[in-house]
Amino acid sequence: MEIYNSWGSSECSEKEGNPRPIKGTGPKTLQEYPEGSIRKALTHNCRFGFVAGGLDDRCLYADLFDTNQEQYSPGLTAILAKDHSRTSLIEALQKKTCYATTGAKHNLGLYIGGEKMRTER
Repeated sequence: MEIYNSWGSSECSEKEGNPRPIKGTGPKTLQEYPEGSIRKALTHNCRFGFVAGGLDDRCLYADLFDTNQEQYSPGLTAILAKDHSRTSLIEALQKKTCYATTGAKHNLGLYIGGEKMRTER
């Protein structure tokens, strides 16, 4: 699930304290949809691996460069994969062994009760 990109964060609404809400002025801009926030989905027991990215100037979003769409710094995605092959990266994304950040790059090891981050139950 893309939790953040340069258009903003979909973690929660601006009213709920989102410091980088999806917003803009004008008829062609994107706006946040509070009922579609990731926090709301998590309260309904949806589970995701999170990714973050930069500007998306392809297809549907190409026109946003010519609007008053609010733009923020790009995000970063970390993927915990067994190697750097395309197959391993896709496999890791499907297993949700990934996380996102809007700040500094992190070397992060996730363990709970001595167990490494994983999605198997």
